[in-house]
Amino acid sequence: MRGALGWLASVTLGLLLLEGGLRLVGRDPVFINPLNSFHEGHPRLGWLGAPGLVGRFIRPEFDVTIETGPLGFRASGAQVRPAEDALAVSFLGDSFTWGWGVAQGEVLTDQLQARLGPAYHVRNRGVNAWGTVQEALLLEELMEHEPPDVVAVMFFRNDLSNNLDGKGGRRPFVALAGDGKEVTWRGVTRPLGSGWREIRRRSAALTLLAEGWNRARTLLEAPREARPPKARTAPTAGELRAFEASLARMAGACLGRCELVVVYIADPSELIEPSGPSVIARGVAAVCGRLGVEFLDLSPTFLAAARERSVPLYFPLDHHWTPAGHAVAAAALVPWLESLGSEGSPAASLERP
Repeated sequence: MRGALGWLASVTLGLLLLEGGLRLVGRDPVFINPLNSFHEGHPRLGWLGAPGLVGRFIRPEFDVTIETGPLGFRASGAQVRPAEDALAVSFLGDSFTWGWGVAQGEVLTDQLQARLGPAYHVRNRGVNAWGTVQEALLLEELMEHEPPDVVAVMFFRNDLSNNLDGKGGRRPFVALAGDGKEVTWRGVTRPLGSGWREIRRRSAALTLLAEGWNRARTLLEAPREARPPKARTAPTAGELRAFEASLARMAGACLGRCELVVVYIADPSELIEPSGPSVIARGVAAVCGRLGVEFLDLSPTFLAAARERSVPLYFPLDHHWTPAGHAVAAAALVPWLESLGSEGSPAASLERP
């Protein structure tokens, strides 16, 4: 018994000394899995970003520092300070919007803020592994605490399946019955765990040990090779119905208070010899049309940019946008946002709270 206690005390002391040394040299925690590291449980949304966190996010394709703000969302890396009466634009989405693998200042929202200037306040409200069901619930909260003038929903194809997957009680979702005509919103029963996760994500020593273990495991495994993206199948009627239910809820929250737009993010497979909008894009556009929500498809812009640029727009292994991809998206959205901020536009004429 004494031997075990002595061993435990020695390990604890060693970890404390390592922690102190790492903090003295200013080493940030290092993370491999962003969902378990940059996020914490939320009783209604399932999970949300952990506030005030600075850490390195490392994968074979990148090594970047991520910062979260006081609300847990990705902190702004733009040097432009918005004016007090700036047009507030909130971007909702998943890991693309959050900025997977992209450093501060290179994320879509940072680049938009830099391009648009102080007349706009661009807010990143993206959260990893979310679907539009969670985004609809978040928007209702944002309308109470930081109402935007414009809401851009950044849609990616896995939103469709996420909306129907409760992730074992960890995520709110939509349940369908009666051939998809009956929609029931299901809440969270097991929020993403905290406790030990919180200690681990804040500890430079524990994340260093985890990084070492992952590097050792990577050396023993066969290296991953870049692979062409798989072609995506047509969305099911149930997936589109769940998306429509969540978008309708967002449209209701925005009614008379803010402009709502869905921005379509193309999967890389959709840019390989396209013959027009993909079957997923057509389905999402049809839903937006029925609800009277504006739909912007980034696919043609990315197709043209991919043909012109030698720099990849997507990471080869996990197919998220590279910094160049974020730049292309920002350049495509600037004219649309500038039109909303012009005098006489619907967004500019909205009554500010």
